[in-house]
Amino acid sequence: MEPAANQRNGISSAKPTAPHVWALNTDETAYMQKIEETYQFYLRNYPQIKFGPFVMQNPPEDSLTSIGFTSTSCTLIHRSVLEAMREEMKDKWFVLDNEITGGGEDRNFFEHAKLAGFTGYVDRSCVAGHLNGDMASGVPDFMVWHQSAVFKGTGEE
Repeated sequence: MEPAANQRNGISSAKPTAPHVWALNTDETAYMQKIEETYQFYLRNYPQIKFGPFVMQNPPEDSLTSIGFTSTSCTLIHRSVLEAMREEMKDKWFVLDNEITGGGEDRNFFEHAKLAGFTGYVDRSCVAGHLNGDMASGVPDFMVWHQSAVFKGTGEE
């Protein structure tokens, strides 16, 4: 069987999923991933890091970080947020738009929540991981990838 294009010569070009922690840049014109800040958080708390999904037994005080948006694949949303947004959203909570700034329906949801007076947060002590085939990637994969990655166009160069 012929190996996939990204698996030839034993080298994988696929990158682990970087944590979905996005914030507006300082002039609020675009979003950028909080890659370096997230990496430093996990580096400081390395003794609690596990492979795949995990929850830190002793969450650091700075586990919560405010965000512009995040992936909603593992998101806890209080009912009061949805109730406050209901009239404007017409029960269409996740609408994909043509906005070129990225984030799609996730970004769109968090922007409407912000307009309704809510701030989003990510709890970095609770890691859902990301399924890549039969294996879940997580923080160790991100940390190794971070050491060799170049963040062109992310605002973190």
